[in-house]
Amino acid sequence: MSLLEIGLRTGGRGRAHGGKDQRQARRTAFDPKRTSGRHPNKPFQSGIVSHSAGWVGCMRRCEFLGVLGGAAATLAVCTTVLNAADEKAFEKALLGHIMWSAFQCSTYAELSDYKSEQERLHLVGLNAGRTFLEAMKAGQISEQALREAVPINVLQRLEGPSNEVIIDKIYAAATGYARDYIVKRKTGIWGPTEKQEARSYYTNHNCILIR
Repeated sequence: MSLLEIGLRTGGRGRAHGGKDQRQARRTAFDPKRTSGRHPNKPFQSGIVSHSAGWVGCMRRCEFLGVLGGAAATLAVCTTVLNAADEKAFEKALLGHIMWSAFQCSTYAELSDYKSEQERLHLVGLNAGRTFLEAMKAGQISEQALREAVPINVLQRLEGPSNEVIIDKIYAAATGYARDYIVKRKTGIWGPTEKQEARSYYTNHNCILIR
C-alpha cells in the first residue's frame, strides 16, 4: 500500500485543504520567524514528549496519547500497542505527531509574544519531521503504526518530491489551523484578547514540555 493510499483511506475530510497548502508556499517551515497560514480548524492537542529521549514501556505511550486524544481513544490505541511486535515502529511514528504539535505550539507561542519559545518549538517540529520522514521512507514505520500514532492531517500530506516539501505542507496546515482557531474566535470587544487566548492554548496544550 502506498503512502498516498494510507492518507486517503484514513480520511478524505481534509482533502479540500490540499489546494490551499500549495498557495501558502511562500511561508515555509524552514523560516523560523514565519508561522502563519489560513486553514481554519481546531488544533490537535500537544503531548508531553521528547523525541530525543524515546519512550520506555507501553504505559508511557498510553499517558502520551491520553494527553493527545482522550480516554476512549487512548484505551483503543494502547490495547493495540500492548500487543504490537514492533515497538520501535510506534515510537518513530509518534514523531509525526510531535512534528504537528510542535508546529501548532510555535504559533501559540508567536501569538503570545514568546519569541524564544516560538523558535524553539519550530526547531523541534522541524527535527521531528525530518527524523519521522527518514524513518518512514526507510521502511522503519509500519502501516499500522502510521494509522494509530500519526494525525490524519499529517497522513494526508505525505506525498511530495522531497522531505522539505512535505514538511512545508504539514507546517502550513498545522500553523494555519492554530492561528485561525484563535484569531477567528475573537468576535467582539469583550472577552480575552488574542494574546490571552494564545497563552491559554500554549499552557493547556503543554507546549513548554515538548522537547
